Amino acid sequence: MEWRSAGKLQLDPDTELRFPRIAAEPGLYRFCLIGRGADGNYAFYIGQADNLKRAFGRFAKHESQATNFRIGNDLLSHMRNGGVVEISVIIESPQATTEEQAADLSDKATREHLKDIAIDAEKRRGGCNLGRR
Repeated sequence: MEWRSAGKLQLDPDTELRFPRIAAEPGLYRFCLIGRGADGNYAFYIGQADNLKRAFGRFAKHESQATNFRIGNDLLSHMRNGGVVEISVIIESPQATTEEQAADLSDKATREHLKDIAIDAEKRRGGCNLGRR
């Protein structure tokens, strides 16, 4: 799996979250909160969606699910305190290592499986997972 940079999260003039433009397609997304903690570690959140554009909108508006509300507030607080949030996505189907078939990112079970793999990889890199408290 290879993450592609989607840009950095911004604050609009009203200090609300403004996400970079993203296509309305299925995929995985990763928010890396840089500058969190004096030890140099970073915090991250990895999610999956059938429509990335809609998912980002839900975080910006703090709506839909409790997780969207909580993570949206974490992102906003981090940004308001001078932190940086880098956003990466996987929207192209990664090749399976054993079967040489592309993963179907339109399938929720496939996205959830890839999300779990990505979370484990970030933990091994020293990141603090905001998604599972």
